[in-house]
Amino acid sequence: MAINFPDSPSVDDTYTVSGVTWTFDGTSWVASQPYAQGPTGPTGPTGPTGPTGTFAGNLIQEYTASQNSQLSDANKTIEMNVASDNTYTIMANGTVAFPVGTTIDVVQTGAGQTTIVADTGVTLLSKDSLLKISARYAGVTIYKRATNTWLVIGDLSA
Repeated sequence: MAINFPDSPSVDDTYTVSGVTWTFDGTSWVASQPYAQGPTGPTGPTGPTGPTGTFAGNLIQEYTASQNSQLSDANKTIEMNVASDNTYTIMANGTVAFPVGTTIDVVQTGAGQTTIVADTGVTLLSKDSLLKISARYAGVTIYKRATNTWLVIGDLSA
């Protein structure tokens, strides 16, 4: 069935024919009242199953003495539960090759003050060059930003 639209319409003029309202958009007539919706089509095939994830293991690692970083510390929280002053040393990339972007959270849970230390060839960057965790239950995040460059951010003191 051909529709005989009005001549010389203005923008937003409407015309209804056979229960459908058409609106002139300045160039053409557009159906502004939807047609009746048909039935839902059949369900498509199921997609492939994605890879199975694996649990990374314990996300908290406790140390009771000074410690050198190791690959298993990556993206974990390290609790330094040491009674006396202690260190957590970030090892050089040639010894422990963490990927760039790795983070390690270090929390001082013992009474001894924890200091973040750089292995030979490692650069640690921090505000005011501070590298000691300020107090018991305070912590820092250590972020690897380049091959042997790490950023230390958090609750640090002199």
